[in-house]
Amino acid sequence: MTIPPNHTPGVVERPAKVFVFKLNEDAEKHLTLAGPPKVLTRAEFVKQAAKAPKGALLFVHGYNTDFDGGLYRTAQLAHDLNFKGYAFHYSWPSKGSAFAYDFDNDSEHQAKQYFTEYLRVLINE
Repeated sequence: MTIPPNHTPGVVERPAKVFVFKLNEDAEKHLTLAGPPKVLTRAEFVKQAAKAPKGALLFVHGYNTDFDGGLYRTAQLAHDLNFKGYAFHYSWPSKGSAFAYDFDNDSEHQAKQYFTEYLRVLINE
């Protein structure tokens, strides 16, 4: 992730949305992905996680937060806390809308077993 030079602590600077249109990202003004995400196998993930220099920070998003929103919030928190270890993000399916509470609630309940396994991997492996 890139953090804009004039980042305000506690704020996730993202392009404005006008109805369904999102304005272009600008790394000088917004948190942005530095490159495309890489999908890791479990073994690759464990190997990378084991390299964490000073512990781990785990962010789990709440209702009304989609995957991307959780990623940006994870990066913002790690940056603002000046966290030196690895920041991890656990995401369960969310529509990212205040009008989709029932969907998010069902998804959160179904994700519990996967979250438990994710924690096991982070702690034990």
